[in-house]
Amino acid sequence: MPEEATPPEVAEFIAQYISSLEQLEVIMAVSQEPARAWTVADVYAVVQSNETSIGKRLAGFAAAGLLQVGERTEPPNYRFAPPSAALQDAVAATIQFYRLRPVTTIELIFGRAKAPTDPAQTFADAFKFRKD
Repeated sequence: MPEEATPPEVAEFIAQYISSLEQLEVIMAVSQEPARAWTVADVYAVVQSNETSIGKRLAGFAAAGLLQVGERTEPPNYRFAPPSAALQDAVAATIQFYRLRPVTTIELIFGRAKAPTDPAQTFADAFKFRKD
């Protein structure tokens, strides 16, 4: 049975919003109960990662517009609230794809890390001698 290609909305969502498995786990947790106000401790209870890191992930998703931050709450809480139905559908499709094809999803997340990100290294690599 041939493998299905990665849906474009999944690839685009991962490319734009996800750079770690922890981020994917965090957005999965909060998106499963969109009406719930999630604190860092609530997400930590599900993800079991690092509370400081989870707090940064939640703040990052809020800055990106995927989460709303509860006003005047201490500790802060977050609700899943993408600005469009298309983005909400992309999150759902990504979660579904991860459940069906976890290895492929992880490869999509970490495959970007293989690209050279250091401009000096990229410049130096341009002068390597190669056999044609």
